[in-house]
Amino acid sequence: MLRMRNQSPPVYDTVFRNATWHVKIIALLTFALFSAHTYSQSPNNQLRGGELQSIDEYRYGKVEVRMYSQRVIGTTSTFFWWRNGGHVCGTQWNEIDIETIPVASRYQSNPIWQTSDADCEIKRSEALHGSQAIYDTWVTYTLEWTPDYIAWYRDGTLDRRITRNNHPSVQHISQMMRYCFNLWSQGHANPDWLGNLDFNALQNKPVYQYVDYFRYYAYNGSGFDSTPTKVINFSSMSDITSNFYISNWEFGESKGYLSWSSDAVGIVDIGNNNKALWLGLFMNGQERAPQAADLPNGSTSGSNGGGSGNNGGGAGNTNSVTTIQAETTDNFDGLQVSGSVLAYIENGAWASFPAINIASAGEYEVSYFAASGGDGGSIQLERAGGSDVFGNVTIPATDGWGDYRETTHRVTLPAGPLSLGLYFADGGINLDRITLRPVTSQSITVQAENTDNSSGLQIVGSTLAYIDNGAWASYNNINIPSAGQYRITYRVASNGDGGEIQFERSGGSIVFGTKSVPNTGGWSAYENHSHTVTLSAGPQSFGLYFIDGGINLDSFTITKVN
Repeated sequence: MLRMRNQSPPVYDTVFRNATWHVKIIALLTFALFSAHTYSQSPNNQLRGGELQSIDEYRYGKVEVRMYSQRVIGTTSTFFWWRNGGHVCGTQWNEIDIETIPVASRYQSNPIWQTSDADCEIKRSEALHGSQAIYDTWVTYTLEWTPDYIAWYRDGTLDRRITRNNHPSVQHISQMMRYCFNLWSQGHANPDWLGNLDFNALQNKPVYQYVDYFRYYAYNGSGFDSTPTKVINFSSMSDITSNFYISNWEFGESKGYLSWSSDAVGIVDIGNNNKALWLGLFMNGQERAPQAADLPNGSTSGSNGGGSGNNGGGAGNTNSVTTIQAETTDNFDGLQVSGSVLAYIENGAWASFPAINIASAGEYEVSYFAASGGDGGSIQLERAGGSDVFGNVTIPATDGWGDYRETTHRVTLPAGPLSLGLYFADGGINLDRITLRPVTSQSITVQAENTDNSSGLQIVGSTLAYIDNGAWASYNNINIPSAGQYRITYRVASNGDGGEIQFERSGGSIVFGTKSVPNTGGWSAYENHSHTVTLSAGPQSFGLYFIDGGINLDSFTITKVN
């Protein structure tokens, strides 16, 4: 989103977008006339929305936000980095966005930049990701921002990665920035981008955005610190007032048609005394905290890092599926990066990609999402540089250069970090992305901090720590695909005498097995320790009982034994 501001805190920013294909006025809404009988714009009849801008500013780092967005056409729920003052020519614009786009049933990644303080030309690079499944559910978005790349993740799956070598924004987005949230609309001003807001529906039912937690991990020069520098769990209003400016002003460029409201943000109990931040979008004078009917579906499954989510919460099944966006290539020849795809691919072209981690050696199903308006083409999957060839696949012709279809083959891959390369012997295709799925294992990874309930321990960043003897943690709604033997692997650390974990049905009615954990050499020296149990099929609630609690727990993985 382009943000246009004309003052400094505590009178906060505005949002403004001009583009060749749309005009985006941010802040909360620029609204065109809907109907003479239902809604009429005037300076005294503005819509109200919520926006927060952080007091702290950071340069580089990783952010995780767990967010719930409603699929209401004409609105967008956002998280973004923003350089305050960037709207003024003479202050270099820096911004990185996550914006839900309900009319497209997806979300948008968007870096916005200028090349220097003297550059007054705004540049952006928008791309859409995901599906309708991101709406009306909890989604964890992760933004990684470094001097060398910017990456967007959704529930642990990489959606987009731009690098210093393949995208001009990365070298220029380098200024101290605030982290921000807002919920806004453009009414009927830009139907091609956000769609038209239904004012009648808004009159009867406000729109809400919820944020479970915010975590910031500092960039240390080679990666990100393992422990977050900043954690905001949104458990009370002080989490807002001590960390954010609450925007509360009228955007002069909107001619009185929109404004932020300090009454359009707050904290709400979403179930079982779990709290979350809310931001709302309202008709003028109708600002109110969410009521029971407005709360997120399934919100009682956990908050502030809790909730098992899909097959175990957090990254869910992300160790099983790896997605590589084609435009994230770090080196190539004989082709062009066009938006979010590889295009104009010549015979003999090639592309390599940053290393990914192959969790275990074995057979993988590799899918290519490609389009061809000609005779199709071919792809050779190899280790970057061509020293090892893993397999070849023929890509058929589709119904056009924008008609992307999935073509799959199976290959055998080694374990560990692997930089993949693609060699296009026949280059008559466009390539959007690649996915890798292990064929022989069914794995579910549960992040330890996503406990639904616990006692006798503390959640510290992304781990369970300070675990007492007799402590416990429960995890709900984990779906076991089929009955049989499963390997339970704990990622644990201990600087004492180690500990012992009992894997059980939540509440302890059934004990599946126990595992002793040794001293690993330090509280951050994580190792994997496993045991095998027998499980039945279907959704289940599991518990961990710490017979001896002298450990830290980062995650546990449930893997079908073949």
